[in-house]
Amino acid sequence: MARKKSKSKSAAKSRYVFWQTVIMSSLALGGLLLVAVFAGNKIVEAQPKLGPSFRTALLLFVMWLVVSAGVRSIRSLNKKSGFADLLAGGALIGALGSIACFSFARVVSFFAKSSTLASVFDHRNLMFFAGLGVVAALLAAINAQTKNRALGNLLEVLVIVAIILLLIYFA
Repeated sequence: MARKKSKSKSAAKSRYVFWQTVIMSSLALGGLLLVAVFAGNKIVEAQPKLGPSFRTALLLFVMWLVVSAGVRSIRSLNKKSGFADLLAGGALIGALGSIACFSFARVVSFFAKSSTLASVFDHRNLMFFAGLGVVAALLAAINAQTKNRALGNLLEVLVIVAIILLLIYFA
């Protein structure tokens, strides 16, 4: 009986660690995305030609950085996390982070009437950022789960090539 209670406590603790990591990473992603949008808007004003591309690159970099850090944190805090847990964590971090950024942008635009932050980042980006979260989580989970570094790098390259081919095929 004591062993069964120990397993249920362990499962509850792993769920707690999962959700705590997802929420903290999502809030960090939301804040960093808002800063990236704000910085990108300043660059767009200064460089109208290259600014939008730089803003997009900045958003993608922040997304990759925070989601991969969140997935690695989930893995390091709970060694028994499965591949599906890591992918779900990445998708949740991406989706909840975009919701947090949208909410932060609404608050900022409420207090600063001249702010255009809310118009740049809207609710349609939720699925896009959730999808990006899955891709970043997939890449981070491959590195976290594989013991052979060369195999992990090869799998990452194959995933990136497959995504590029899918984008070309459906574009």
